[in-house]
Amino acid sequence: MLLRSRLFTAQHLLPTIASYLNDLEFWMITKPLALVHFYTDGNYYLNVLFFNGVNFWGCLLLYRSLREVPRDQRLIFFWLFLFPPLIFWWSGIRSDGLIFLFTALFLTGFQSWLQQKQSRSLLKIVIGLAGILILRSPLLLLWIPVVICWLIHHRFPRYFGRTTALVYALSALIFFASALIDSEHNLPNAVAHRQQAFFALPGKTRYQLDSLNSSPYQFLKVAPQAMENTLLRPYLWEAKGALQWLSAIDALVLWACFLYFLAMRGYRQKEVLLHPHLLYPALFGLTLYLFIGYTIPFPGAIVRYKVQAEVFLLIYLSVKSYKNYN
Repeated sequence: MLLRSRLFTAQHLLPTIASYLNDLEFWMITKPLALVHFYTDGNYYLNVLFFNGVNFWGCLLLYRSLREVPRDQRLIFFWLFLFPPLIFWWSGIRSDGLIFLFTALFLTGFQSWLQQKQSRSLLKIVIGLAGILILRSPLLLLWIPVVICWLIHHRFPRYFGRTTALVYALSALIFFASALIDSEHNLPNAVAHRQQAFFALPGKTRYQLDSLNSSPYQFLKVAPQAMENTLLRPYLWEAKGALQWLSAIDALVLWACFLYFLAMRGYRQKEVLLHPHLLYPALFGLTLYLFIGYTIPFPGAIVRYKVQAEVFLLIYLSVKSYKNYN
């Protein structure tokens, strides 16, 4: 009864919290641009230049943190600064680039905290997580199992496979068990409601995507559709218009990098496979791919929201030639 009472209280607090987060997002993006507006005289392109000048630091922070990792640094530079989907979708006044900045702050702070335990690293972690919470709170839930796996890997590096399987199995159990506590307000229904919100939006092109509910079977049933929509589509033969053609080529680039990874025998190198600074952002990327596939039926929205995940995966797959490891 006590648990249900606390859940009832939390349910009534959630709309208030969401309202505060929306207000904070407004202050974080709109208010600084309003100040810049006085100096740019309302010139949109100068406002965009300022906004992207701030977002640029996220790519730079992440690039600097990856300088010593066993990867092709030229490819990493390309994915972070010259990758066409990143440039196109993050070049406007949108929250995506700002989310990546806070993600980079969180990641670099977490990496340095594991190594040096400095208080300034904790400050970067707090700022990064606060920014993600304000701008796109569902991403925090996706980071939780990743961070738990990362912490255990740091302490017990030999048990990566078992640790990851156990953590994600427990996460899935908690996710679906929340429906047993409250049949209406639970995590599976939260994902289903987010999907229905996207279904209600107008759009000319939609992918096939079955409706979700709180049943684990339904999530398993929709999972192949979700991964196909994010990892494979649009296929070249179904692309219509310049943007869909670019999206189709983008999907091919990811798979070409996967084949490059296999050809360079990265899968044989433990240092390449299990480097935590690369492995866990890529694991988050795969989780984000699945979440996007579950909730979004529109190809235009999918290609925009998956850019962050794609960058992490492409960096992970950017191995050096095999001979360089001998």
